[in-house]
Amino acid sequence: VLPNPNSGIFKLKVEGLNKIGNATMTIANNEGKILDRMTVKLNGNDEVPLDFSRFSKGIYFINTQIDNSEVINRFEIK
Repeated sequence: VLPNPNSGIFKLKVEGLNKIGNATMTIANNEGKILDRMTVKLNGNDEVPLDFSRFSKGIYFINTQIDNSEVINRFEIK
């Protein structure tokens, strides 16, 4: 998740995963509370734009699932 930290506008770099299809993303705060779930259609690009500017300052985690692969990234909103 880049750039990290920032004010809430991120790009998720998709590397080493199937880049065409659907990605399911779950966003949680640092206490583990699920704040949002979304499905993003991947079209072959290496980066997915994400707008989390509606969230308060703090540390968050995004769990991304594509097919049978799962990646968890930490990001910070300042």
